[in-house]
Amino acid sequence: MYVTCLTLLLGVYLMTYMPKYISGYSPTDVSVNCSRLLSAFVPEEKRNTTTGVMQCLPPHGKCYMVARSPMVHKKAVEYCESLGATIVKPESDEESEMLAGLANGTFHLPATRISESDYYDFPEDMPVYANWICFRELYHGLCLAASTKKGLWRPLDCHSPVATICQF
Repeated sequence: MYVTCLTLLLGVYLMTYMPKYISGYSPTDVSVNCSRLLSAFVPEEKRNTTTGVMQCLPPHGKCYMVARSPMVHKKAVEYCESLGATIVKPESDEESEMLAGLANGTFHLPATRISESDYYDFPEDMPVYANWICFRELYHGLCLAASTKKGLWRPLDCHSPVATICQF
């Protein structure tokens, strides 16, 4: 993972400070730059058969890949990790709403719990942000997902296939 991060940072550095060496570089075409950067990590066959459009969307400064097919939570985690990414970690209401639009429905978040009476276990690098839906106790499940047009967080059955958004 550290090698991937270092390689990604090197790619960002090269694209930021050495554009004259990158053929066809356009500093205003964010999605193209993202695709070039991600192409170093995501094999062509995976981009064309299992994922949708790779996008970098300001002001979040992240690159996202949306899987074409819904997945259960465990498969979603494995899928993102196979690309050198993680399940998306929203940092704001605006980003959550934008992600909900990308997913066109419910999508996975990177948290699980042992039982419904427990707290969710979030990754250590999860941003200090929450976007809980009202009356979330009406939802059941040990995994966490975001749904609605605002990307509100709610429990999800871990075996329910929903959209997967990977974050780079």
